[in-house]
Amino acid sequence: MTPSKDPFDIDVTKDVPKLKGQANWLTWQRNLRNYLRSKNPDAWDLLQGKYTLPEEPALYSEEEDENMRILAVRAGEGGPLPTQQQLERSIEQARQRNQTLLTTYNSDCKKWKQLNYSILVILGTTCEASPASRFQNCESALEAYVLLQEAYETSNFATVVRLYNKWASIRYNGTSSQETFLTCYADALNELRGTRSSTIILNSCSSSQRFRTFLPCSRSLQTST
Repeated sequence: MTPSKDPFDIDVTKDVPKLKGQANWLTWQRNLRNYLRSKNPDAWDLLQGKYTLPEEPALYSEEEDENMRILAVRAGEGGPLPTQQQLERSIEQARQRNQTLLTTYNSDCKKWKQLNYSILVILGTTCEASPASRFQNCESALEAYVLLQEAYETSNFATVVRLYNKWASIRYNGTSSQETFLTCYADALNELRGTRSSTIILNSCSSSQRFRTFLPCSRSLQTST
């Protein structure tokens, strides 16, 4: 018997770059969403809390007294009492219905759990060590994703202001190398660009104007030779 093939590629990182942190959160999130949707439409819904573990079904009673009561209600007031044969048939029908419900429920649960753990593997594979450590004890893909979202998705304006102030405080003062300055500048800018509202601030001036504010009037970067 040929084993079923996992729809998710082992080398998912060829489609989803590894999450480093806040700086590339939006890129990672977008690529992860597109990848999951292309493989299984339910996968992204699971991470959004729309596709959840099925609830245990309400089963039909298999008790004699309850089935007798149901048959009596169906017969109506003044109707004939249910026969033993009718009672046995009613109980058997309840058992068959319950078996169908439980079979479907167990199948749906198995499907959900397999998808849940497949996504957990994908999250672990597409995260670098620091982000991955945030959900290392999680057994729920949704819980793991929410932890990452809380850590790296900067959706409120206060966070944008904080990151902007961090970026704006960077100055080249000549005490460190030009490479160090450029690295700090780029990292802070990428972190700010990873927020949803950063364009409100960044669009207020041109790139060259923004860059010049980081250089003191008395100093300038020297061209490497």
